[in-house]
Amino acid sequence: MKKKKKLSTEQKILKGLLSGNGSLKRLDSDVNTVSQLHKFHKEAFDATERLLVVVAEFQDKCHKKMDKIKTLFKDNEEVMIHFGPLHNHIKQCGRDIWKSEKHKSFVQNKAEVSKKNLFSRKVEYGAVSPTKILFRTDFYDNPIRLKFIHQQRENPTSPLNEAMIKELDNKLREEFLNKHISKIQETITALQDIVKQW
Repeated sequence: MKKKKKLSTEQKILKGLLSGNGSLKRLDSDVNTVSQLHKFHKEAFDATERLLVVVAEFQDKCHKKMDKIKTLFKDNEEVMIHFGPLHNHIKQCGRDIWKSEKHKSFVQNKAEVSKKNLFSRKVEYGAVSPTKILFRTDFYDNPIRLKFIHQQRENPTSPLNEAMIKELDNKLREEFLNKHISKIQETITALQDIVKQW
């Protein structure tokens, strides 16, 4: 019987995230639920909010591990061809505080991350909610909050009309949800296949 090769530190970290109860495995399951919501719901707003929530929850637990894996595997083309895009899509759907310029888009997640106090190591993660989710649009100078969209729809004299909402809804489907959902799922599946061979 062939002896199993000992795993390196980075392989153990990645394998742990992709294992049965690992955080990437759970993210894949959560994103699949968002995908179903996206397919069967009339509008993209609920699915967008849910995607930002599940990605932020994953980041809150694993953003340091993900950055570490990226550094440790930087010379491993087989892993990075899938891990690099996954890391990228997670950042684009995650909290703005962890985005670099290249990760920014018309969808913003302004939920805060802060230390409890100067002496505490404990970090508090602000909830991702309609007041913290903003969209840049062509019809307003400043980004508009998801909460504002919900409120205006109930207001018959709202400056935000149905045509504007429909335009934003289409943009969310085509340029945000379709792109990120499929890529997150595809790259996690590809990484699972690689890890199975270790």
